[in-house]
Amino acid sequence: MPRPVPFARRLLLLLVLGISTIDPAVAGVTSRSVVNPHWVEGTTARAVVSDMARNPFPGDHGAAYANVRPRYDLTVGTAERGGACVAAAIDLHVQFTMTLPRARDESRMNSGTRAAWTRFVAFARRHEETHVGSYLAYARSFAASTIGLARPSCMEVRLEVQRRFIAMRQTAELAQSAFDRQQAGMLRGLGLFRMAGR
Repeated sequence: MPRPVPFARRLLLLLVLGISTIDPAVAGVTSRSVVNPHWVEGTTARAVVSDMARNPFPGDHGAAYANVRPRYDLTVGTAERGGACVAAAIDLHVQFTMTLPRARDESRMNSGTRAAWTRFVAFARRHEETHVGSYLAYARSFAASTIGLARPSCMEVRLEVQRRFIAMRQTAELAQSAFDRQQAGMLRGLGLFRMAGR
């Protein structure tokens, strides 16, 4: 989560264009998420906020409180139909690595600080899960709009699929950045930061 724009991410791209002969047209998007902790020290609101400022997660666009990174694995199957090559199967798997803040000494916090910390972590998780949903929506739209793509040659199909995939990825990233900007003000209004005097 960069300051002032939170929860930046870096897109990792693994693009595999596998060529096979497949008769039915099939487009599918699958995903899996792994959650890792970013440890935060302190037992008071001021201490944990200060620690996150001093030791932020290395986000994709700067310092971050939390982060999600998608890694894509795209496989395209083609078939010859009516003298043209067709994208007969689009299989896209998205592996998400989410990093969320975790307090090392949460059990030692007083009740007010613990409640504020819990709300902050819930906000961070909802924020990152919204990003995941957005990424998947763009991925599904790409797969649905690309299945059945026809060109005179399979090389042209592969190039056009790759062009559309890169365009989808760029559009998706712009949407994530816009969402981050929208939520930046809400972050500073959370009780944890008010208690810390930030």
